[in-house]
Amino acid sequence: MLQHRYDVQGNRTETQMPDGRTLRYLYYGSGHLQQINLGRDVISEFTRDHLHREVQRSQGRLDTRRMYDRTGRLTRKLTCKGMRGVVPETFIDREYAYSGQDELLKKRHSRQGVTDYFYDTTGRITACRNEAYLDSWQYDAAANLLDRRQGETAQAGAGSVVPFNRITSYRGLHYRYDEYGRVVEKRGRNGTQHYRWDAEHRLTEVAVIRGSTVRRYGYVYDAPGRRVEKHELDAEGKPYNRTTFLWDGMRLAQECRLGRSSSLYIYSDQGSHEPLARVDRAAPGEADEVLYYHTDVNGAPEEMTDGGGNIVWEAGYQVWGNLTHEKETRPVQQNLRFQGQYLDRETGLHYNLYRFYDPDIGKFISGDPISLRGGINLYAYAQNPLSWIDPLGLTGEWVNPKDINFSQRTISPHDYAEIMRNGGWDWDRSPLRVIDIDGQLVSYDNRRLDAALEAGLDKVKVIRIDPNAPHPDSSTGKTWLQKFRERFRDRRNIKAGGIVPDKGLNSRPERTSRGCK
Repeated sequence: MLQHRYDVQGNRTETQMPDGRTLRYLYYGSGHLQQINLGRDVISEFTRDHLHREVQRSQGRLDTRRMYDRTGRLTRKLTCKGMRGVVPETFIDREYAYSGQDELLKKRHSRQGVTDYFYDTTGRITACRNEAYLDSWQYDAAANLLDRRQGETAQAGAGSVVPFNRITSYRGLHYRYDEYGRVVEKRGRNGTQHYRWDAEHRLTEVAVIRGSTVRRYGYVYDAPGRRVEKHELDAEGKPYNRTTFLWDGMRLAQECRLGRSSSLYIYSDQGSHEPLARVDRAAPGEADEVLYYHTDVNGAPEEMTDGGGNIVWEAGYQVWGNLTHEKETRPVQQNLRFQGQYLDRETGLHYNLYRFYDPDIGKFISGDPISLRGGINLYAYAQNPLSWIDPLGLTGEWVNPKDINFSQRTISPHDYAEIMRNGGWDWDRSPLRVIDIDGQLVSYDNRRLDAALEAGLDKVKVIRIDPNAPHPDSSTGKTWLQKFRERFRDRRNIKAGGIVPDKGLNSRPERTSRGCK
């Protein structure tokens, strides 16, 4: 079990792992993250500008600077050796250029070259071109990828649709679904995979058939639906070669392999799914090794370095998440992909918390657990995987903040509004979590909603949470709706004016030093 401590502003200051190690977080007076420590060792230190945006971070012997344009878009990530010295040595340099619609048009990477991206009028990516990779895509009206035979150039027209948004054939791959809309078979030139699901629509077993060889894998979940174990099955169906997973809310905190080696995951900020570092331990009681992630604009890892600034792993990505190349200088098996995704190398699928994502088709292989509240296409990932993320496997949407109610009467002080007003807020990393109570959206993230209203925004990104789903921070199996109702009846709300109504409050909360979030 994880144990946490928080300051009066609601910032987490300490996390104690089950093995006794402690992560500590230090903050600026504004409440923004300044430093992360593991025990007495500094993992990373952050420098921020007057808008509190990160402009520099330390990663062992390396330092990475971030640069932004006037609208707050990230334009450059420059990683150097000796940044704090007189003459820093450029190690990795990434530059980004955007369209007027905030679409990523060009990426310059010092190790991978130049990549150009092309879009249609709806913002869907239609082509990608660089020295190692050239591809293009067509879609139906519901944004499903259309299978186009080699040499075919006709654009999608009448009749070019994917029935029920279930792709059955794409570039040599063939899919079969059950009556619940879940993929039960995937066939291709590299073999066949059979999928078995439980009554909660969770993938529990996969059989991978290549020629005459059949290997079976099983998956185990906890009450909130997070995968806590994966293993291989022998001929008698007994599990072996186990990997177990420990979760911090909705984020992967640690994995243990064969009960011995382990990896502890550290993220760039509270609430973020962008990985910052991985702390490996070969066996219980042995020394830790810190490895650092270097990510693309969408938070996907492109390089991993050791504390001395040496690359131990690097990769390039196709648009929908498959790799163009992968290279290790020593075995580290880096499995993180898009934010919130973990690669299962036995199947090629990405575990995405509530669902599994297939990068071969840019879709999930089962319907959205929040149904149509996540959008009309139940299998969709994100419209643009270069700039959108879906770390929970629940598709987000944009809503006018005036249509969302608060779940409390008081909040702690914040300065988010200035960041939002200047375009510096990353809604993909930090959306509003909301539930629908009798037709009224109510936010769990009140400071963000308050800031959006103060900044005069006309839309914010929200993730609709299933009210009956287990809350990840509850040790007693309470649902999100129960946690909302607990908050409505919080003593601070009662003291400030009474229990919050079931549909929340339309009026902005009062800022106090002991307010809620």
